[in-house]
Amino acid sequence: MKNTIKYKLVKFLVIIALALSAIVLIGGSATEDIVPTFPLAKGSYWVYQGTTKWTKEQSVHEENITWKMEVVEAIQRGHVTGFVLKGSPYDLAWYNEGKEPGNYVMIHINPDQFYLVSNNEKVAKVVQRLKDKDDALVGLVEEHELFLDFPLSRGKVFGDAQQITRKDRWYCWLVESEKARKLENIKGIEKIENVTEYELAYRTSPEYTIMDIVPGVGITRFVYVHHGSIAETDVKLIEYFPGKEIG
Repeated sequence: MKNTIKYKLVKFLVIIALALSAIVLIGGSATEDIVPTFPLAKGSYWVYQGTTKWTKEQSVHEENITWKMEVVEAIQRGHVTGFVLKGSPYDLAWYNEGKEPGNYVMIHINPDQFYLVSNNEKVAKVVQRLKDKDDALVGLVEEHELFLDFPLSRGKVFGDAQQITRKDRWYCWLVESEKARKLENIKGIEKIENVTEYELAYRTSPEYTIMDIVPGVGITRFVYVHHGSIAETDVKLIEYFPGKEIG
């Protein structure tokens, strides 16, 4: 009788041990599969499609457009990584016929802040500084260049410290909403039934910018509207390629 009880107890303990081992293995695998909040990597790209309007010689022009944002280089310096971009939805904010994709640098600072440098002259200087291993990188970015600050949540504001206390929450980024949605009809991404999409807005007196962000994918929609001379863009993500080396 005692031997039977002992055998059952040992068998029970073995089953528990195996179950715990399986949980650890599954947990380890899940951790390894976590993707970055904004998955920048050399060779990754996003393709957008939609409409853009611009004013020329007092007449409004409209065009269906497809635009690409691509990471052409990644430069890592400790907790700082610079991603050199060719093209961005921001090119379409003031589009005109024949416009070429612009040059940008997205700077990722651990744990999860992203700064966007868009001025051509500064882009060149920032890239040069990132490649100079003797540069301490002091003053590399400015507050107003803060582009994304994860984790995102409804009501969160970020950007220039002088602006984030404004009652109207203008002249800084505001997470206006978050919603569950189905991610589909995007080349390179398998259909996902339930993801969280955040709507961010940057509003000023003459204009506003709205971006939809899905962590792990990036910008899924970009809208720009100018209240004076017509300049409007509304594009959505239609293709995504993750690249090879996640930053």
